[in-house]
Amino acid sequence: EAVMHYLADFLGIEFDDILLVPTFNKWPTKLNTSFSPAGHAIAGSQLTSGSRSSGQELDSIEGMTSEKYSLVLKEVVGFE
Repeated sequence: EAVMHYLADFLGIEFDDILLVPTFNKWPTKLNTSFSPAGHAIAGSQLTSGSRSSGQELDSIEGMTSEKYSLVLKEVVGFE
């Protein structure tokens, strides 16, 4: 939600709750995914469902990206 508020402000458009729902031409769309469908919602299940990476790979990725990710959250989204 914070990202969409930021993007709306950046784009100079008024924030609307519809920005939190996947849409096409303002019409809610269903997800096109091989994961369990979540209807018209934004699915967070991909973040936790049966990762194909090993724990060691995930730790490595987090180690290489966590500093930049934190910076983006702080600078772009204002989230600390």
